[in-house]
Amino acid sequence: MARPQVAVVTPSLSDRGGTESVFVQEMDALVHEADITFIVDASQDDPGALPGQRIPVRVPPAPSWLYTLAWFRNASRALDRLGDTCRIRYSAGVNARGLTHMTIHAIFAEMKELQAAVPSRWSPKELNRRLRFSAIAAWEARVTRETANIATVSQRAADLLAEHYRLNGVQVIRPAPDPGRFNPAAASGSARARLGIPDHHKLVACVGNAWHSKGLDVLLQAWSRLTEPELALVVVSGEPASRVKAIASVPADSRVHWLDEYDPIAGLLADADLVVLPSRGETYGLPIAEAILCGTTVLCSRHAGVSELLPVHSVVDQLDPARWADRIRAALATDRPATIDLLSPATRQQQFLDWLLGGPT
Repeated sequence: MARPQVAVVTPSLSDRGGTESVFVQEMDALVHEADITFIVDASQDDPGALPGQRIPVRVPPAPSWLYTLAWFRNASRALDRLGDTCRIRYSAGVNARGLTHMTIHAIFAEMKELQAAVPSRWSPKELNRRLRFSAIAAWEARVTRETANIATVSQRAADLLAEHYRLNGVQVIRPAPDPGRFNPAAASGSARARLGIPDHHKLVACVGNAWHSKGLDVLLQAWSRLTEPELALVVVSGEPASRVKAIASVPADSRVHWLDEYDPIAGLLADADLVVLPSRGETYGLPIAEAILCGTTVLCSRHAGVSELLPVHSVVDQLDPARWADRIRAALATDRPATIDLLSPATRQQQFLDWLLGGPT
């Protein structure tokens, strides 16, 4: 029997963690079942990452919102030129028109709404983000109407797609972090050593960009209410710390460590006493699931998709900083790691293959 011919549209083939790791997990399974043609940004291709043919798409350097528009246009044209060569045309995210299958890890209609509520202290980065979210939301509305098979990562995300685009019957395929990477053995104390945090201090960690949707300002305001000296907060975010602290109107605090990145992230999540996600809007919230595999206690906003799997003591139903401060203090005192039914990577890969290769196109 001939192997399916699948076109995959993606800006990058690199595993940089987060959503990219979910995509690479999908492709690791797909390469054994189909012949793949990748439509990929020529500047971000990694020839050794995954086997398959390449159609490089060239996108001139530009601010991210202009890059997004150029990438979408050029990737759509490249996919169109394939004609009927590939019966299945897949994208993880809104990357092109002409798809048969698409998974949605972020809903830009919601992100646009959240960004519109950002306090009006303009910066080039915030303006660029608002333009980018608006541009992708417009494409998202069009592409979701045109794509026959759509999957997403949580029931919350499926409900949002129904609300914004009247999409019903969206398949839910939840992420499956790799227990080989995320497990209690990842705890080595190296995170504390690298940051100079004493062993007897309680370490709270938060991982996420897009400060407003992740609720990083809420977290800092909550933290300012926790005056105990033997506490440490580590925030891993590409956001500028000074800007978020200014918006949150919190004083300088030597207990707060703000990092652009941390590698390996599993080491931080396993070393932490508590991992938090005070999100205003999140289709899933992968760091929470990863922390649970590490055996770490978590606190998560009810506005994150992963919260639908969590016990009630791990979910915070308000975005009030005082409420978050109380819940953080209580979680550190009781240390109750959540136990949830996460998919294994193999089960998740099979669900993805059944959905991609087994349905109509």
